[in-house]
Order: sequence, then structure tokens, then C-alpha cells
Amino acid sequence: MKKKILIYYYNHEYYRNYFKSGFLNGLSHHYDIEIMLGTKFNKEEYEKIRVENKGKYIVHYHAANNQSNENRSKILKHMFFLRWFESRNRSDALFIKKDRLSLKWKIIYYCLSTPTIIARVIILLANKFIPIDEKLGGLIKNIQPHVICIPSNLSHYVTLDFVKIGKLLGIKICSIVAGWDNLVSKGAIIENPDSVVVWGEQMLNEAKKVQLIPESKIRIIGTPRFEHYFDLNKKDNYKQELYRNYGIPTHHKLILVAGSNFLFDILPVLKKLDSFIDESSDDGISVIYRPHPWGRPNDKEKDFREHGINGWRSGKARPDSHCK
Repeated sequence: MKKKILIYYYNHEYYRNYFKSGFLNGLSHHYDIEIMLGTKFNKEEYEKIRVENKGKYIVHYHAANNQSNENRSKILKHMFFLRWFESRNRSDALFIKKDRLSLKWKIIYYCLSTPTIIARVIILLANKFIPIDEKLGGLIKNIQPHVICIPSNLSHYVTLDFVKIGKLLGIKICSIVAGWDNLVSKGAIIENPDSVVVWGEQMLNEAKKVQLIPESKIRIIGTPRFEHYFDLNKKDNYKQELYRNYGIPTHHKLILVAGSNFLFDILPVLKKLDSFIDESSDDGISVIYRPHPWGRPNDKEKDFREHGINGWRSGKARPDSHCK
């Protein structure tokens, strides 16, 4: 009988990167995979995913909407902010991000974290007495997995719940670091899971230095979210398909411009690049601009020809791609 792994997907990004990408293909040969979708998925999305994955056990978790959970969330919020402030001198990004807080809370958290041992004692006591999410605990107890895997940026409150429930029920918790900057910029872990999966040596060092995770708990496996992109390169005709879809001459060199998810006007950058290419003696260059999938709406990106960038046109691969 196969052992059972429960994988929790907090949001659509993690579901896309750690399920639709084929992340489970290897695991499913050795384990029974159970899936839990988090609060970012509405009922219709859950039903759609359940139908698409007929035969797999899929459960939908929503935190109970009551006063007890509301109070609990407020305490957790302060715990995470205090932990973040206590960690500020271990990461430049966390040191800079502390300035996002109001002066009032900066003073409060500074006083509660200087010296840092004060913050650590407060967090330890608060974490000991704050109740777990009983609804989540009941779901996990019914599923009875051997291991729970959580793709996470490590600062979600629910990650802490999984760690505490895992210790209570004797279930191993594996946290998969979801993004390249999560260990140094998203906050600091309240309680270590049984294991933390990172992309490479740099992340391993960040986990030790910033998050104070013992090296014995850290495993390097790369990042499964990008694996399917390497699979595309194995296709003999992938490059030809790419050029054909965008209408690019096969002898051209390619420049990829990747859009930002922040509110940033990319148009001046593209105009500058366009002029460089026009002035270049090399006439064998094409540019693909890919707006960020989470990017803010920007009317200027609808048609670059309106802004004097001759030859830019909508790509065939995606309606929001542009190519010169």
C-alpha cells in the first residue's frame, strides 16, 4: 500500500506551478496524492478543478468566518510582524521593508525586539498558547497523510498552522520555498517545519542565515515549477514552432523583454530598445515582449504601433504578447 502525501495549494499561482507543471508526475509513482485547495479558490474554481482531476481526492479548505478566527488572525499578524522586525538585521530586504510600517508600529516593534531575545520569548509564548485552526486540524485528521507538502513563501499564517498540526498528529511537514526571494524578503518563519526544500546553495545559505533553519532540515532539489520549460527545449521542432508562431525569420537572433508585475511604464524602455535596433548594423534581430501575467492593466501596451514603434505587432502565441 502506497503512503499518502497531502499537498496544500494556497493560491492559483502555486496550483499552476506545482501541479499543472507536472510537479507530481514523479511522486505519484510512489505515493497516493491528496490535494487541498486553499481560501484563494472559490467554490466554482474548486468544482472545476475537481472535475478536471477526476479520480484524485481533492478537498477545499476555508477558514471559519467567526470572531475567534478574526482575533486569532490579529495575533498572528502581530507575531509575524514582530518576527520580521526581529530579523531585520539578518537581511537587507527585511531591513528596508520595515519602513513600510507606520512610525507608531515601528517604535512598538523596535522596543519589543531590542534586544532580540525579548521578541523571541514573546513569539515563543504566543505561539505556544494561540489555538490552531480546528477546522483545518479536523480535515487533516480525516485524511491522515504521512507527509504534508506546502509550496509557500513561508510567511502565510496557514503554514504555521500546518506545522503545529503536524507536530500534534505526528505528521511530517515539508515546506517548498516557492520564490527566489522568499527567504530574504517575505518575512521570517515562526516555527520550523520538519524540512524545507530550496532551489540551490544560495537559498540554503539564506535559510540558515536569515531564517535560522538548521542545515539538517534543508534539502536542495532545484525548482519543480520550471521543469516543464526545460522539457520544451527537448522537442526537436520547438524553436521552429516559436519562430513560426511569431512570424520571425529563422536566421534572426532573439531578445526577450519580460514585463514587470509592478506599476511600471515599459513603453520608454521599448522605444529605446527599438531605436537601438534601428541604428544597429545587424538587421537580424527580433524582440519578443511578454507582459507579466500579473501585470497591472496598461492601455499603452495594447498596440505599440500607436506610439511610433514600427513593426511591433501582437504575437500569435498569446494575445498580450508583442513582437518586432
